Amino acid sequence: MAATMGSLGVIAVRKGYVEEGERLIRQAHQVFVNCGHKAGEATSLVNLAAVASLRENTDEQHRLNAEAVRIRREIGLPIHPWFLQQGY
Repeated sequence: MAATMGSLGVIAVRKGYVEEGERLIRQAHQVFVNCGHKAGEATSLVNLAAVASLRENTDEQHRLNAEAVRIRREIGLPIHPWFLQQGY
């Protein structure tokens, strides 16, 4: 359910419905947190960072991406090369 909700949020953002998309991504994030699904939590943080980027909120974007990378490292998932190139 959370993965679908997050995907719908990303689609909404891409279609220009940023507020609705962010709301869906935040809801998905909360479900992932409540369930203890760390990989989903990290993915939703990256999606929220993309929304922050659209709003030109670079501090929030950096904070969210850093937290996502920290979680992925913590649970042993690979880190996308882009994040490494950006110094995460």
